[in-house]
Order: sequence, then C-alpha cells, then structure tokens
Amino acid sequence: MPNLLSRLLAQRVAVRLFIAAAIVVGISATAQLVRARRSQIEVEMPKWRVDQLPLELDSWRGEPAVVDSRIFRHVGAAAIRDVAYHSAVGPDVLVHLAVFDDEMASLPHHPHLCYTGNGYRQASSRMIQLRRGDEKTMPAALLVFERATDRVAVLYWYQFGDRVLIEPGDTAAIRWSLGGRKSRPALVKVMLQTAFDTPERAEGRLREVARLVLDWMAHSEAASPK
Repeated sequence: MPNLLSRLLAQRVAVRLFIAAAIVVGISATAQLVRARRSQIEVEMPKWRVDQLPLELDSWRGEPAVVDSRIFRHVGAAAIRDVAYHSAVGPDVLVHLAVFDDEMASLPHHPHLCYTGNGYRQASSRMIQLRRGDEKTMPAALLVFERATDRVAVLYWYQFGDRVLIEPGDTAAIRWSLGGRKSRPALVKVMLQTAFDTPERAEGRLREVARLVLDWMAHSEAASPK
C-alpha cells in the first residue's frame, strides 16, 4: 500500500510538472508568434531624411559633426545626423537626429543613460512645452547635467507618429496598440545640447533651435507628395 501511494503521488507531481511545462511552452510560443507578427509590420519612415537637415536654420549656421562609425553601430539607428549650429552670440547648439526602424522594447539611448554613463550627474529635470510654427505646442524634457566644471543643458523628445514619448516606459502601451496593424511609424529621436551658461539663456537657445527643427520637419512632411 505505501508503494502504491508513493507511485500515485509521484504520478500527480509528474502531471503537474508536465502541465506547468506545457504552460511555459505555450507562453513562449505565443510570445514568439507575437514577435513574428510584429516583425512583418511595414515601417513607415519619415517623409524627410536626416541628411536633409539644413545647415542653415534662420540665423543659425551649422556644420556636420563627425560621427564615429563604431558609435553609429552601437546606437543602432537606421539613420543618424549630428549638426553643431553657431550663432553670432552665445554658445553653439548641437542637434542630434536619429531614426530607428527596429522594434524597441524601450526608448533607445535615453539621454539620462547616455550622459550618466559618460560620467555626468543629472542636476535637474523638468517638462516644458515647445511652441511650433503652427502655434501648436508639444511636450519635451529639459535636463541639466554636470561633470567637474562642465555643465550642459539638454532638450529632448521622441516621436512615434503623432505621439511624443519622453520616458523609457512610454513604449509599453504603444507596442500592444500595434496589434492587427500592417504598418507602424519609425521612432524618431531629437536631442539638443548647449553649454549651461545661465538657465534662461541655455533654455532660450534650445527652444529657438528646437522650434526651427520642428518647423523644418513639418514643412518637409507637408511638401512631400501624398
């Protein structure tokens, strides 16, 4: 009798383990199926190309910044461009524009991680509203980083179609909203940096150049054939 009871208990444990394994396999298969379906979604690239970002934006004159090919591969962007814009007075404003066509689990190369990973400490962070040429506003994040005697102000946002993303977790809701869709927009990262001389001047420069970049993007979209 004890042997029979032991065999029955062992069988029950085995069945439970089998069921648990089947559930794990089912979850894994479902996840793979979801990923496979998403990988088949066509990616809609912006109407503009990053290499078309003008070197002249109103009174600002720019020159391309050299991007190391190893950094380009590490960033993982489909297209990327860095331009340093100069004005008659005040420090330069560096514009970083990148387009990502791969599916992202989070916002790629988030500024907080990029700067703190290079020895900076985040001194402040706040949300602001940028005013575009069409008088509409959109959110963006304004950060200040410091390292030894170096202080920089950074303005950034990510665009996913009509949506503006700021925090890494913002992609979660978007990923599930793509179910059944045949296409999705590429993810666009826009980041600007300038020296932190005074809070007002640094923010003013970033706002001005950001507005010019937004206007260029909007005009390029409108001018593209439908």
